[in-house]
Amino acid sequence: MNKYPKTARRVNKVFRIILLVVIILSIFTLLIYIYQAQNYNNSSSSGTDTSNTDPTDITGSNMFLIPELGIKFELPESLSGLRYEVIGNSEGLTTIGLTTTSLENIDGEGTLCVAKSAAIGTLTRTSIDPEANDFPTYIGAPAAVGGFYIAYRYPQSGCSYDKSAGELQTDQSRAVEELLENGEIIEL
Repeated sequence: MNKYPKTARRVNKVFRIILLVVIILSIFTLLIYIYQAQNYNNSSSSGTDTSNTDPTDITGSNMFLIPELGIKFELPESLSGLRYEVIGNSEGLTTIGLTTTSLENIDGEGTLCVAKSAAIGTLTRTSIDPEANDFPTYIGAPAAVGGFYIAYRYPQSGCSYDKSAGELQTDQSRAVEELLENGEIIEL
C-alpha cells in the first residue's frame, strides 16, 4: 500500500510537470537573451564602421571622403581632425553628425561635443528636389551635388558650457556651412 493517496500523487505529478515547464521556459528565455546580446555586440563592433576618424589617410592628400554620402571635399585647416558618424538613414535621407577632435578634447571624457551629437552640425544627402512640396525642410538648406542634394544644418545647441568650446563650435560650424555655400563639396 502507498503512503500517499491517489489524488496526492496526481497533484505531485502535475506540480513536477509545471515545474519542469517553467525551468525549460526559463532556460529558453535566457538563451534568447544571450543570443540577442551577442548579435547586438557583433553588429555594433563589426561590419561597416560608421565613425570615420582620418579619411586623409585613404587618399594620401587633404581630401576628406564621406562614402556614406557619396561626397568629398578639400579639408580646410579650420576643420582639422574632422570626424563624422552616421546618425540617420531612412526614407531616402542619410544624415551624418560632425565634430572635430579639437572640439571633443576641450571637455574630455563624456563630452557632448562628439559626432553622434552633431557638435558642429549635420550633413544630409537626399534625392528629393528642394522645389518639391514634400521636401523635408527640417534637414536644412540644400545644395546640388552631382545628381543629389546635400543639406547642412547647424547644431541644435552648444555642446559644452566651456566658453572656448562654444566659440570653436561656432567657428567650425561656419566653416562647414562655407564648404557647402562655396560649392566645395563634390560627388565621389
